[in-house]
Amino acid sequence: MDGILFYWLTWMMIIVLMFFFEPSKVKMTLLSFSLTSIILSSWSVTFAYIDWNLALVPCLIFCIIIMMKLEKNQLFLGFFISFFIANWIWMIHRVIYLEPVWLLMSPLWMIVIVVLPMLFISLRNVYTRMYSLLLGTFQGIVLTSLMMTVELGTAYTFHKVDSMLLLDIVSLSLFVIASWSVLEKVKVKITENIILNNQYISRKKTKINV
Repeated sequence: MDGILFYWLTWMMIIVLMFFFEPSKVKMTLLSFSLTSIILSSWSVTFAYIDWNLALVPCLIFCIIIMMKLEKNQLFLGFFISFFIANWIWMIHRVIYLEPVWLLMSPLWMIVIVVLPMLFISLRNVYTRMYSLLLGTFQGIVLTSLMMTVELGTAYTFHKVDSMLLLDIVSLSLFVIASWSVLEKVKVKITENIILNNQYISRKKTKINV
């Protein structure tokens, strides 16, 4: 069922923030975005043949906030990668509606297993990855609507872009990106401790030899 990953991961994030994070501005901001997304996910507005779930509004605001934190070169590189993400989302939607026999697995996983490696390989900064993902998703929604309307014409009015699927994609991808960022920081911390321990042992041996 589309949307189950979005609800499950968002509620898990709320629980983690509530019980494992110290009070801070970042904690309150993330909690506000998470709770607002869940509340707004019950409503959607159809415009230009697109089923715009209102939970996408906090995602858009979050994307704008991230953009304000990035430098120009990061914005440009993130925008460049988002173009490929948008095209991949459109291609998968095209397969769903025109050639579903070529779907090897769930559209969710077909999008995620391509988008995430692309982000990890091309971008280093966690905020740039999130910005590129969100921007690419919004571009993908619009591109899919435009291209499918051109190909199917009025018939496409009965096949709107499923925004709950996109929410699943965004929530799962953001979760993996955030988790990967934490693992990268842990790896750096462990490496630094190993280097410091080796230096300490080396100095100790030197003193003994002297």
